[in-house]
Amino acid sequence: MSIMRVRRNRRRFVGAYNFSAAETLRAILGILQEKGIRLVVAQVLEDVRERGRYHLEQLFGEDAFCATLQDVVKDYQKRKAEEAK
Repeated sequence: MSIMRVRRNRRRFVGAYNFSAAETLRAILGILQEKGIRLVVAQVLEDVRERGRYHLEQLFGEDAFCATLQDVVKDYQKRKAEEAK
């Protein structure tokens, strides 16, 4: 088997894996949204962000990404304070 053939097969596998992961995330998001739970993502790896940011933003929403876990907590506290007003 040539190296090129292995690389092509790997690309197909990764593509299928990514599709499967996206479908799983959609299902989880649907369940969480039904329960009024908002999913937030923190510390996304740079290469993931660059390659899939548009699709991830469509899936999670533009404001669902935080650079650090501290940012997640701050955002949560801010939203709770706004809800209390």
